[in-house]
Amino acid sequence: MALLRTIFFSLFLVLSFLVGTLLTLAIAAFTRSSKTFRHAAQIWSKALVLASGSKLTVKGLENIPKDEPLIIVSNHQSAADIIILLAAIPRYFRFVIKKELFAVPIFGFYLRMADYVRLDREAGASSVKSLLKADVADAVLIFPEGTRSGSSDLLPFKKGSLFLVFNSKARVLPVAINGSYKIVPKGSAVIKPTDVTISFGPPLDLTNYPRTKIGYEQAMGELRNSIEKML
Repeated sequence: MALLRTIFFSLFLVLSFLVGTLLTLAIAAFTRSSKTFRHAAQIWSKALVLASGSKLTVKGLENIPKDEPLIIVSNHQSAADIIILLAAIPRYFRFVIKKELFAVPIFGFYLRMADYVRLDREAGASSVKSLLKADVADAVLIFPEGTRSGSSDLLPFKKGSLFLVFNSKARVLPVAINGSYKIVPKGSAVIKPTDVTISFGPPLDLTNYPRTKIGYEQAMGELRNSIEKML
């Protein structure tokens, strides 16, 4: 049964992505907006969650600000997390994604059209500038662990992505994903229907911390604790 579901899901993923991209391109030709691609991605992600047979339970939607710059910070358990977050978060947002993924054929094109933020871990300052520009009128999302945990554990945060958070004036929304690692276990390609919980904590204002090493460590400690207590 798991193998049949995986085959069905894989076919649905590829066909829906190709057809959806063509339709989105046609619509975007008139709207000329990157939000067209992001809205299409949200619809597509909800369809993929249904196709996987998984159930999403969302908690704390009232904590998501609607009309202000926002940095969304989430743990990262599985390759399915991007789809899950697109399906669960009701407002438009952009992912901060490592630059290598922008080179992937077709997928990279979609990332560019959706105007997602490119993270160059070697560039440092320029990546910070791109995020600060983004948070003027939009929300962006990062995975501070830098990789999938493949479990319920919260891995150490990478300093590079956290400097992006610390140097922004936007409030920070902590997010905890529980159970997504069971959908596609690390090292496996088999889809397993799973109950997944996404919890949104109250937004954090980290601008009150001094712009020092100690202030940085304290701010990131508060952020990490906010995510850990929801896991």
